Amino acid sequence: MITVLTTVVLLTMAYSIFPDQIAVTSDGTEVRLKSDGTWSFVEKRADQPQRSKQAEKPKTAPGETSLIELVAADSASNFRSVKWYMTKEEVRRVEDATLKGSGNDTLLYELEMFGYRTELLYIFSSNRLIRIHCGISQPHSNPNRYFRDYQNLKDYLIPIYGSPTEEVLDWTNELYKEDESRWGFAASIGFLTYTTKWISANTRIGFVLSGRNHTISTTLEYAAINAAR
Repeated sequence: MITVLTTVVLLTMAYSIFPDQIAVTSDGTEVRLKSDGTWSFVEKRADQPQRSKQAEKPKTAPGETSLIELVAADSASNFRSVKWYMTKEEVRRVEDATLKGSGNDTLLYELEMFGYRTELLYIFSSNRLIRIHCGISQPHSNPNRYFRDYQNLKDYLIPIYGSPTEEVLDWTNELYKEDESRWGFAASIGFLTYTTKWISANTRIGFVLSGRNHTISTTLEYAAINAAR
């Protein structure tokens, strides 16, 4: 309240020569600045739309890896200190997540992102890294929360990778197409797949929300463009 009062006093001094005006303090509180130098809080009606606020970047607990930190890089050819066409041995030397399994052409790691268990799969061809698959496990009971998380994360990826080269809402059944509030549910039963794509000089990036049998998966994939190298 001290911060609000201090801000209001300064705003009142600045606006006292003008008719009544609405001002917003640093914490988002709305006040009415009156021409006589006094002020009062603006009461919110239940049906009054709220001022939009910029979403805060999700916080991670100590020891966790933010998905933004996971994907942010000077170029999309670098990923967690890993570069395209590294050998399995080279990837194992630089990747510090928990190794869960190793196949002839794969390395499977597990790590925590935003408190969610995430599987990180490195895929190789002729012992050269060509693809990376991130599967994010989110224990939401409401399927619409997956859809909301997808949209929020997409908004964070855009400043990193730029405007998407393609966004696709693929409907196999259009029953809920006109009701956006049910799109999360539609994805959970396989009616909707939402894909956002970026292309850089070296990498194709795909961010996909899909599902079936009331189970939703959120995946982020990177693929080397010159995989035939």
